[in-house]
Amino acid sequence: MPSLTLPPELLPTDGRFGCGPSKIRTEQLAHLSANADILGTSHRQAPVKQLVARVRTALADLFNVPAGFEVILGNGGSTAFWDAAAFSLIERRSAHLSFGEFGAKFASAASAPWLEAPFIVTAAAGTRAEFEADALSTAGIDLVAWPHNETSTGVMTPVVRAAGTPAGALTVVDATSAAGGIQFDASKTDVYYFAPQKNLGSDGGLWFALFSPAAIERVEAYGKHLLYRWSSGDTLHVHLGLYGKFRRLHTPAPEPRGALRLRLEGEPYTADLRGPIACELLDPAREQLLLDRLGPDPLRRDGDPELFAANLRRRRIPIGAALMDQSVIAGIGNVYRAEILLLLGIDPRRPARELREEEMRAVWDTTKRLLTAGVKANRIVTRPRRPGRKGRVPRDEAVWVYRRQDCAQCGGPVERYELAARTMYACATCQPAARINGV
Repeated sequence: MPSLTLPPELLPTDGRFGCGPSKIRTEQLAHLSANADILGTSHRQAPVKQLVARVRTALADLFNVPAGFEVILGNGGSTAFWDAAAFSLIERRSAHLSFGEFGAKFASAASAPWLEAPFIVTAAAGTRAEFEADALSTAGIDLVAWPHNETSTGVMTPVVRAAGTPAGALTVVDATSAAGGIQFDASKTDVYYFAPQKNLGSDGGLWFALFSPAAIERVEAYGKHLLYRWSSGDTLHVHLGLYGKFRRLHTPAPEPRGALRLRLEGEPYTADLRGPIACELLDPAREQLLLDRLGPDPLRRDGDPELFAANLRRRRIPIGAALMDQSVIAGIGNVYRAEILLLLGIDPRRPARELREEEMRAVWDTTKRLLTAGVKANRIVTRPRRPGRKGRVPRDEAVWVYRRQDCAQCGGPVERYELAARTMYACATCQPAARINGV
């Protein structure tokens, strides 16, 4: 891009020029008014999902994000992002350049009680702070942060990985007063975040962020297992099972009572974990042993349908039992196995290796579709919403066959029998036993 130099008489007298919120154009308000029917709509509804998808795609194109990056968004503006980053991106200790109000606020949020005190380099307003060459490598840092364009002063900092940044540490850049107005290379960051009320002339009550694969994987889910990796090399492993649950409390939380397995304290909330099957710290070797015994996860980017099919071909056991085997496919429980096989018309007692190749792929694709829908709804919902029905889908309308007396697909009776130490629910009409022999 050719360089452009403005004559001195056209330069603003205040270096903060362009850092403040943009004026909302009349055309934007007219468009909002013309599409007012989407206002107040649940985020689970198709028009809202489609709008969010268009915005994410447009931002990915605008910033030319590298492969593997994702556009993440949330409510609450940059302040909410700082709190989320302190909880989930900083593992132990962060480093910050603070040369204005916004850089100082993130550094303050990173002073959460469960973290070590952040390493902060400050500079006077109107000047730029910089890290000394060896400062980061000696301070036990796992996240490095600064503003691209400090909103309160207008001072810009290059988007590069700071010299001496430790291996594995994330580079996180506040772009609220820069995004959309200054060119940069997203590959030089792990998180490039902003509230869109500046150059993009939008609502300041939102935040958007470009997340690298390294940032996304700070907290990882594999099947039914939650893995939170710490800079020490240990991994917190949580498996909720049937009864495990995180409960959010306001800080300061009351003294714990009963069998509390884990408490994460922060501001303004504390999270308590009770009733999980597993809650433990794993070293890298034990974590690898856990991962090695898990089959492919349809929700993960590396989920491999061919590996799933190969696992089925080696199993003489019934397909209903194979789907509960986490070494065959990770993440399926009793509800999903009943619903998946009902939708595909497959008898649960049919030997797994006798399924045809197209049936194996259909099981994978249906599993991925239902699990994805469950993540978005934050509950298991395998049936489409009835026409005219609004609000939360009642439990008896959420599934086709699981724990029902009659099949919601055909109206026939639901059979119950034990399979893989759990009660299997199936419809004799939709899943005829004759198919056990491949007929």
